[in-house]
Amino acid sequence: ALPIYLGATKIKLAVPDFPPKSVDQSLVGMTQVFNKVVWSDLEESGIVDLVSKSYYPVKLPEEPLDVDFKAWTAPPAAAQMLVFGKTESANSNLVITGRVFDLGNQANPGVLAKRYVATMNEISTREAAHRFANEIIQTLGGGISGINLTRIAFVSNRARRGASEIWMMDYDGFNEHPVTSYGSTSTTPRWSPD
Repeated sequence: ALPIYLGATKIKLAVPDFPPKSVDQSLVGMTQVFNKVVWSDLEESGIVDLVSKSYYPVKLPEEPLDVDFKAWTAPPAAAQMLVFGKTESANSNLVITGRVFDLGNQANPGVLAKRYVATMNEISTREAAHRFANEIIQTLGGGISGINLTRIAFVSNRARRGASEIWMMDYDGFNEHPVTSYGSTSTTPRWSPD
């Protein structure tokens, strides 16, 4: 039996790593970051059952014509949906092309197709990965918005002893940074409606 969320069966989703289209080290590094963040966000979403990468076919798709429906739907993968794509470098930017296919609908499998352009750094790459994961969650979750772009505000005195400041980080703990630097005690951060 498949796990259940909110009364519905979880979708068996295969998410192979996106390959970089060159051996440029910055592209390779940012592609690894992208792949890790997308997997983690989807794993934490609670709406999908990620198929183990050890069950994937040998040939991984980059383009729609590369998808071997039988290989992905047959055991051991037995996936219902497939996320695939590629990363490229263009004008010193990271360009990510991502797709989601419904493997049970060979006649019209495209469920989602997105292209993201990010600065070739970890913060921008992670944001693109969070955006893509949110799009997948919203598409497969019946309109439920993903939380992957949310932030957490908190109080910390790590920068100056005795002076508590307001800090912020991504929902997954990455990108911690101070928001205030008053040198005194700042407490109870609140979000503005805008």
